[in-house]
Amino acid sequence: MGTAHRVPNTITDRIFSELLETLQTCQRLSQNQEGPHEEIIRELWQNARRRMREHRYDDATARWYALLEQIFQYRLLTNHGIRTGSCPPEKIPDALREEFTNRYAKEDGTLCFGVQTAARLLHVLQDALIQDPGELKQLKNLLELRNQSILAHGIRAVSAEKAEALSAQVEIFLHRLLPENH
Repeated sequence: MGTAHRVPNTITDRIFSELLETLQTCQRLSQNQEGPHEEIIRELWQNARRRMREHRYDDATARWYALLEQIFQYRLLTNHGIRTGSCPPEKIPDALREEFTNRYAKEDGTLCFGVQTAARLLHVLQDALIQDPGELKQLKNLLELRNQSILAHGIRAVSAEKAEALSAQVEIFLHRLLPENH
């Protein structure tokens, strides 16, 4: 009795390989629940790119937004020791501390702020991730696109052109954050 010979099926093998890779990624992600990290950033980036290829621009925009949030959170945490969801006011530069305390203080006294504020803080901290004040204005305009999307707070579909503009901006920040892995 001979051994069974398996004929390779490239489609099945590819699907199995992708499923195995996804499972391994999920396992790695579930082991690290301590905030943003490179694995989540890479996974969001790949996911957003897939949605762009599928012409699912609203989905891609939601993922680009989540990716930006992770990029800024990761950079604030790793380079400045700041968590955007529970930041002690003393970690904020003097020039912004009073404003941030008035606007973003939680009941426990820590600060909680979103993606645009995180980008502004990185700029004030002179972090290389936000190199030009014009990037803050451009970023605000692009994030408004996400807010108007049907998958966020609005009722507008995201066009391919607008999704590409957001994608290009996110890619710049991603390259600055992880130049060797991009």
